[in-house]
Amino acid sequence: MSALDQTEKPLTAGFPAIRTIGVDGFLVSFSDHLDERANRAALAFRAALERESWPGMLECATSLVSAFLRFDLAACDHDSVPRPIICSK
Repeated sequence: MSALDQTEKPLTAGFPAIRTIGVDGFLVSFSDHLDERANRAALAFRAALERESWPGMLECATSLVSAFLRFDLAACDHDSVPRPIICSK
């Protein structure tokens, strides 16, 4: 199987999963277990968030298969975070 074939397959079914974290954050997970493609997806997602630098975004971090976004409650809330973040499946 070529590298291209591997990247064309979807990630684990049901992912990315988007969860609210506390009152000021989102966690976007690309798998429920360590997987190289999920790790690359989390890193790429974080890089895309940082490039966009939406007003109100305070922090963006990655773990092995997830990306965390924390926003300024004075600037926005979960419902007003830009739609591309939470709808980019």
